[in-house]
Amino acid sequence: MGYFIADTLIGLVCGVQSDKPTVTTDSLNKHIPNGETLCIQSVCVDKGHRKKGIAAGLLRSYIEYIKQLTPRPKRICLCAHDYLIPFYTKAGFKVTGINKQFQWGVFSITLMDVLTI
Repeated sequence: MGYFIADTLIGLVCGVQSDKPTVTTDSLNKHIPNGETLCIQSVCVDKGHRKKGIAAGLLRSYIEYIKQLTPRPKRICLCAHDYLIPFYTKAGFKVTGINKQFQWGVFSITLMDVLTI
């Protein structure tokens, strides 16, 4: 799902369905149609357009879109850098633990899971 100004992509959110209950490297790389978990892969906004509510709006719209799927996934989950935890908790996600499978650079990656949809 994307956010455009004129014909320019400003932000996007995307994910894949998985048969795993949490985010794993396998679940992010392989889409399983009708999987019971939706793993969000990316929420991105161009630097010049950040802090304007675009990411939050995209995320809300994406979650509403996912809720309309048939069959509907049982959960939505993602991994995020620690500094993004306030953003995702404000969107309704909850921290469920540290996912040690993901260690990118100096940031620890925290596994987060939205309340069951």
